[in-house]
Amino acid sequence: MMAMIRGWLHGRPHILNDDSTSARITGDKTLIGIHAQRLINDPVLGLAFEAIERDLTATWRNSALGHGAQREEAYRLVWALAQVRTKLNELLADKKMLEAEQKAKEARDERERERRAA
Repeated sequence: MMAMIRGWLHGRPHILNDDSTSARITGDKTLIGIHAQRLINDPVLGLAFEAIERDLTATWRNSALGHGAQREEAYRLVWALAQVRTKLNELLADKKMLEAEQKAKEARDERERERRAA
C-alpha cells in the first residue's frame, strides 16, 4: 500500500484492475457512496489510519537534522492519508447530493400530479 501511495504522490497513480467489483461500481455514485460510508465507519480502517498517521508523524518529528528527505516523505504520506479521508467524504457527499436531488424531483413530480388532478 505504501508503494501505491508513493507512486500516486510521484505522479504515477495506481490503476485498479478492471475486476467485477470495480467494473460494477464505476459510475454508480450511489453504490460508491454506500461503500465510502462503510469505509468511513469501519473501526478497523479507522484504527489503521490513526496508527499509520501516528507512526509517520513520529518519524517526521523524530528525524535527525540531516534527514530532510525522510521528513519530507513522512509528511507526504501523512498528507496522502488525509487525501484518502477527504476523497471518501467527497464520494459520500456525492451520494447524499444525488439522493437529495432525487427526493426533490420526486416532490416536484408529486406536486405536478396533484396540480393536474385538481
